[in-house]
Formats: sequence, C-alpha cells, structure tokens
Amino acid sequence: MRAAWRLATSSLSARPSRSLLLVGAVALSAALISAVACALASANGAVGKQLESQIGTAELRVRAVGTQSTFDERVLETVRSWPGVEAAVPRARSSIAIQFRTRTLDPVEGRESEWAPATRTFSATGYGNGVDLETEFAVRPPTLLAGRLPTAHGEVLLDARFAERLGFNWSDARMTSFVPNAPGLDIEYLGSPTPALPDRVTESAEADRLNALVGVRPDDEILVVRQFAMPLSSAALARVGIDANMRATFARLFRSSARLRVVGISEPPPLGGVAQVYMSLPTFAAVTGQKGRLDQVEIELAASEDPQAVAEALGAELGDDVVVQTTEKVTSRLDQNLSSNNLAFALASVLAMLSAAFIIMTGLTTGIAEQQRGLAVLRCIGAHKSQLGQSQLMIGGLIGVSGALIGVPLGVGFAWLMVTVFDEQLPSGLEVPPGMLLFAGIGSVAAGLIGAAYPAVRVVRVSPLKALTGRAEPTKPAAIGRVLGFALAGIALQFAIVAFSQSRETLFWSYATAGLPAMFIGYFLLSVPIMIGASYALSGPLSKLLGLPPRVLGRTVRATPFRHGFTAGAMMTGLALMVSIWTNGGSILRDWLNNIEFPDAFVNGLRLQPEAQERIRALPFVTNTCSIALHSIETDAFGIEGLSNYRTTFIAFEPEPFFAMTNVEFLQGDAETAERRLEEGGTIIVSKEFTAAQGLGVGDTFVCRDNGETFEFEIVGVVTSPGLELASKFFNIGEEYLDQAIHAVFGSRKDLRERFNSDATQLIQVAFDNDELVRLARERGGPDIDPDYWATQQIKEATLDLGVLDAGSGRRIKSRIGTFIGATLVVFSGVAVVSMLVACFGVANLIIAGIESRQFEFGVLRAVGAQRGMLARLVAAEAILVAVTASIVGTLMGMQTAWAGSRLYELIAGLEMRFTPPVGAIAFGWGVVLLFTVGAALPAIFRLNGRQTRELLAATRG
Repeated sequence: MRAAWRLATSSLSARPSRSLLLVGAVALSAALISAVACALASANGAVGKQLESQIGTAELRVRAVGTQSTFDERVLETVRSWPGVEAAVPRARSSIAIQFRTRTLDPVEGRESEWAPATRTFSATGYGNGVDLETEFAVRPPTLLAGRLPTAHGEVLLDARFAERLGFNWSDARMTSFVPNAPGLDIEYLGSPTPALPDRVTESAEADRLNALVGVRPDDEILVVRQFAMPLSSAALARVGIDANMRATFARLFRSSARLRVVGISEPPPLGGVAQVYMSLPTFAAVTGQKGRLDQVEIELAASEDPQAVAEALGAELGDDVVVQTTEKVTSRLDQNLSSNNLAFALASVLAMLSAAFIIMTGLTTGIAEQQRGLAVLRCIGAHKSQLGQSQLMIGGLIGVSGALIGVPLGVGFAWLMVTVFDEQLPSGLEVPPGMLLFAGIGSVAAGLIGAAYPAVRVVRVSPLKALTGRAEPTKPAAIGRVLGFALAGIALQFAIVAFSQSRETLFWSYATAGLPAMFIGYFLLSVPIMIGASYALSGPLSKLLGLPPRVLGRTVRATPFRHGFTAGAMMTGLALMVSIWTNGGSILRDWLNNIEFPDAFVNGLRLQPEAQERIRALPFVTNTCSIALHSIETDAFGIEGLSNYRTTFIAFEPEPFFAMTNVEFLQGDAETAERRLEEGGTIIVSKEFTAAQGLGVGDTFVCRDNGETFEFEIVGVVTSPGLELASKFFNIGEEYLDQAIHAVFGSRKDLRERFNSDATQLIQVAFDNDELVRLARERGGPDIDPDYWATQQIKEATLDLGVLDAGSGRRIKSRIGTFIGATLVVFSGVAVVSMLVACFGVANLIIAGIESRQFEFGVLRAVGAQRGMLARLVAAEAILVAVTASIVGTLMGMQTAWAGSRLYELIAGLEMRFTPPVGAIAFGWGVVLLFTVGAALPAIFRLNGRQTRELLAATRG
C-alpha cells in the first residue's frame, strides 16, 4: 500500500496544473450540490415555519367540516373538559379592513415644488384573528419587531405585512407591480420615530424622505371598518325602490368604525400570505359581528395520551359538524410531497457526480497514456499489478477527497450569500442539512473512485512488453463499434421505458432507477462516435477557416477519439439540462397557461357576503358576476403512490351564470347538457388534465374523499380549465401549503352543500364592459391610469366592509403567473450554466494534456516554419470540435429528456404539452458551450505561444 501511495502522490505532483483542474471539477460539482441542498433545506424550513404559523405545534386540531366554515364556541368547553387535554387554544378568523389616518406631506395645489402637511387615510385588508390572549402567544409566540403583545380589550398586534400596507411607501405603483401577498417587506421606517413634519417643504428629496418615515407604529390608533350587515333582504329593499346602487351608497355614507390601539408589530409568516392582525376574542366579536363562533381549536395533550385515540373519541363526542385531526395527519401529505424533493435532489446529485467522474476518468486515462512506458519500467523492476491499480484508485480518491473538502464549504458559503442577498424571499435564514452535505462529500469521493476505476483496470491489463514497444496504438474500429452499440442500447432502454410504461408508478420508478442513468451513460458514450463523425465532416472546413494544414486537425482528433469524445460528453450535461428545461417550460407557458381564459377580474375573500356580489354587479362597468366556492378534496388522480399525493379542488357555482360569462371549451360533452345535469346534482365536469392523467371522460365515475367519506360523481363534461383554482392560489400565496391541491373539478353549489357541508364563497368572478371601463377610467382616474387597476380599486372601495380581501385583474394575474414561471426557468438555466462551467475543467485538462504530449511535434513544426499563431489555431480548432460535439449530443439528450418529461407530466400531473424544441434556448446554449470550451483552452494556448522553439524541441520524444 505504501508503494501505491508513493506512486499516486508522485503522479499528482508531477502534473500540478492538471491535478488541480480535476480537483476543481469535483469541487465545483460538490459546491453546486451543497448549495442546492442548503437552498432546499432552507425552503423546507421556511415551509415548516409557515405551517407552524397556520396550525401551531399542538397534537390535535378541531375545525368545522366545511371549508371556511365555523362552529359554535361551546365546543371549546367540551374540549377543555376532556381528560388528557392540557391546553386548548381557540381561534376565530374573519377578513377585516383597517384604516390608519395620519399626516403626510402632500403637494400644495397651484404651487410647484412646495409640500405641506395634510391628513391622509391608508386602507388595507387582511385576516383578523380573535384569540385567547393567555394561551395563544404561549403556544405560538410571535417574533416582535416593535412594541409588545396585546393584553387587554381594544389592543391589537399587527404583523409587518399589515403595517407595511398602512405606510406611505405602500403606494399604488407598488400594488400594481408586485404580487399582493408575496414575500418581501418595506418597513424600514420602524427603526425611526414618527417624523415631525414642518409647515412647508420646498425640496422633493426632503419631502420623499419624511414621507418614507410615515407608517403605523406601536401606540398608534387604527380604525377597523365594521362589517356591513343588511337588516332586510335585497328583494324586500327592491320592493320599496332601494336598488343595489343605493344600498352601496348608503353603506359608504354610514360605514361605522371601531377604534383600536396598536401595541405591537410582529414578523409575518416566512413565505408570504395574507396580512394578519391579532386581538382578543371579545374585541374580534365586537368589530366583526362574529360572536360565539370559532374557526379552529388547537389541543395540547398530556405526554401519556395517544393523539389518534383521543381524536377518534373526541370526534365522536363533538358530533358531525366538526372534525378532530391529528397534526401529523394534517401535515403528512405535505411532508411526503416535500420528501419527494429529496429524491429529485439525489438523482440530480448522482448525475452531477457522474459528470465529474467522467472528467476524472478522461484525465487519468490521458495520464496513463503519457506514462505507459514509465509504468512498464516499474513493472519490469518488480512492481505488482495491484500496486499500479491501487495507485490509480488512490489518485481518484485523493482528487475526490480534496474536491469535497473544498467544494462542500464553498457551496454552503454560496448558499449563505444567496440567502443573505435574497433574505426577503427566505426570511427564515440558512438551513444547513448535515445528511445532504455528507451525501455531497461521499458523492465527491465516489466520483473520484468511479472515475479512477477504468484507468486502474487499464493499467493492470497492459503487459510491460507491449507498453515498452510504442507510445500509443491506433483505436480499432471494433472498439468504436462496441461503444456505439452500448450507447444506443442505453438510449433505447430509456425510450422503451417512457414509451411503453402504462402506469405512472411504473413509469416514474423505472425512469428514475434505470431509464435516466442508462440514457445519460448512453449519450456520454455516443459522444465518441459523434466526435469522429464531426472530425470527418468539419475538420476540412474548419482548417480552411483557420488557415491550418488540411489533414492535421482531423488526424489529431481521430488519434484520441475517446479522450476528445468523453470530454465533449462531460460538457454536454449542462446544455441537455437547459434544452430540457426550456422545452418543457415553454410548453407549460404555451400549451397550458396561455390556453387558460381568465375572466376579466376576480374578487377574493374568506367568507364573502352575498351583498358583496350585488354591490360589484351594481358598478357601471360590470356586466355580470358569479360567486365561486372552493373546497379541497382528496383524489388519487395525481402524484406517485408512496412518494407524492396531491388533492384537487371542488369548485362550486350556479351553472347558469357561470356558463353565461365563462369562456370554457368543451372537449367532451356540451354546455347545455352539462348545465342541466349539474342542476340535477350528483354530477361534475372535469378539466382536461383528468382525462390526460386518468383517462376519465363523459359517463365515467369520479371518486373522491373528504373527512373519511367517499363520494362518487358522474362526469358530464370535460373542459379546458378556466383557471379558477390558479386565481385562488394567487390571492392566497402562503396559505395553500396544507391543501397541496392541483387542478379542479366543477360542480353545483347544491352538491357542495349537501355532500361536503360547505357553501362559503371565496371568489367572485367578474365580467367587464371593457369600452365603458376604459371610458370611466380615463374620465375619473386620468388619461394615464391602467383601466384594470382602476376597476379593481373601485371594487375594493365598494366592498370594503363586506369581507373582501383583494381584487385582481384576470390579465394581470395571468401575466404574473407567466412571469413567475419564466423566472423559474432562468434560475434553472443558471444551474445548467454552472454545470457547463464544471465541464470546462475537463476541457482545460484535455487541452493541456494534448499540448504536453505533442511538445516535440510542435517544436518541429515551429522549426520548419510554422508560425506561433498556427499552433494556437490548431489547439483552438480542437476545442471547437469538442464544443460542436458537446452541442450535438447535449441537444439530442436534452430533447429526449424533454420528451420523457412531457410524458411524466401527462401521467403524473395531467398536463398535455406539445413537443416543440426551443430554438432560442438551444442557440444560446450552443453559444455558451462554445464560449466556455474555447475559453477553457485559452490559458493553455497562451502558455504554448509563450514557449520557445528550443524548449519544445527539448521535450521528451516517444
């Protein structure tokens, strides 16, 4: 072992620059994996804190049967009296509108460059939470940014998201440019006292500075707009001549407000969400009118109690109106879905380390070719085969260990930097997962050993006499043929798995365990024959273009096809990833999102009152409205059994107004029949994703579950999705982690009431008279105002006291979702570019090895008149051929991966996507590959140009 160690260290030290390049390739791979691991752990940690803010850390949760329903507060007495219950924490929730009146500097009318104090009212909507002040903050302590916790009636705690909206910086421009409930805050003003405003300001910068300090602070008084309750029905008021317009006018004139004292401001949930305000239950009842009703009760049990047993017994005692769930059951599906990310991480890590292993294998194989005479001499003087083989494995191990020691801390540092820079998106901070980092370190060492395995076998099998007879031998066509056969077999295996798997479980697991690795190795091997083909096809034109002798380039490359081909194979991975990402991402944007026809606008709320719909319909630019109820249900239509499980959304509406104002295309069935059958009950229409994933169509039975009960519906139509579930998730960013629902089925409100015991309206769909809207917006809001934004502001103002949380334009929602998907594609493209950067170390190693092995030949060419530039162009031409080969193979692999991805999307998520290669992304990827490859060769080229002819001729021959 000692002799093998000496051989390994001497081999590495003899070629320091090339050894460092191999270490750099492994280190960068380990850094990439470690950074992704930390980012994934940080995101999962943020999700955990988000869930804690939503459901707490208690063992049990009591909630009403229907979505967004409430239950009688007497349930709390029963729960607190139950044996084994140590604490019961109630909560009531309702949408709430808050106003904050304060002094700001406003422009003085008629005077330019002059500002004076004026009273301004800032309004914001969010969730009002009525809590037990003694138990709530003990179980779920908030992080205070300013002030203290409420302790008495009339005191409130605002989260920073609510406080932000009650400050000057939360302007109309920000509201139109940002997602309403996305992460990120602008509350720097809390660090400064309330500004003392002068009587006059004549500089705009000073006015802006002072106004930026205006915002709600502890000890300020706020106004809570009391929720409107119509004492008589709309029909009764209409009989005496009071229509919806008059009712809306009366409501605006006679809105009442309750004055409350802000005593503290706390951090919001880490992943965004609706703004929150906390107050005592009596205060909550006074300002919302929701007296004697609760939304949930969290239960802490004694250590000796079994949560499941208590949940079953307590549920039977409380009756059918409420559900008692263990926290583990509530979060188990989300935990399962999050754990599936770890599998994706493991697969990506294995592929990244395989790329590093191929680079190491190419580098060590090149070293063996250069040292084969020296190794033969060692054999002749008594070295054993095992010692030579062990030395190669030790070289690989040393490279892997060195790469891990450098790369893992580097990746953690990079992740820390990203979390620090993007602290608004990940406010929970950096999470460092020891297990994943250990996996990255072990993977680095494994990459070194795997990469050294073939060189070790090769050095053991070569006889000393054969090694002494010549420096190298030409590659046999049979060897190329065998490589081509293995390559096509691996590619065909992946194709067969994807094409012929009938179930999503079989497809996913076969693809993950066999198809993806086989395809990856197949394309890596395919790079060798592709390199030979590229040398025959392009060496002539490239030689003419660069002014090289006609046959030198082609012969040089074909003399070492494995070395050049495997280097191109390592470079192809990043391009393949980019092509695959942009092919499928473009399909999602083009074939899914762009085909969804959003209504003109949506209004969102927790439990919207019927009066809200009437007031919206009374607005002069509104032509129609439709109330929508959403209820999350369990289904087996999507996901992978044992790995991921997604619910779906039952969307309920009155069929006649819905079909009158919604542009949905019936792929099976027709609107008239569907409307009639929905009115009859027991039927649904489904989005086309159910047909793609499960083959469900008209006449089939859809089975779903809710709270342990199973329900069956007959399908009477298959339609393109109107995007209602997307709109709901858009408004409730940060609140949707528990549901984990994708896609939707559509039914009647009658079935929602009778089967799921739920009827709360969460969305109102709005249709505009666009010509009238534009006219009114220009007339009342100014010529430069966005009509959609003006319309949503009018809707918010008209419904401020009716539980409306937000309103948004359908076009703007669709645009923002598209922007988010596009940003995700850019982020993943960055990972692909880093993967290409890893492969650059292999390219640099190849170029340096080629120059060192041909120093004497280069010296001879110089001596007979070759210019320095010709040698530099020759080496650059080799790099260009490597880049072209990598681009060809990477594009082919990327398109096959994208095709497989579209098949997976279809079976797992029901998304049907057309396979359309992204020409722009492919061209960009080719350019990056060429730039990186030639760039990696430039240092070696400059070094070659700087060497003297006699120095090259002095190099060892043969």
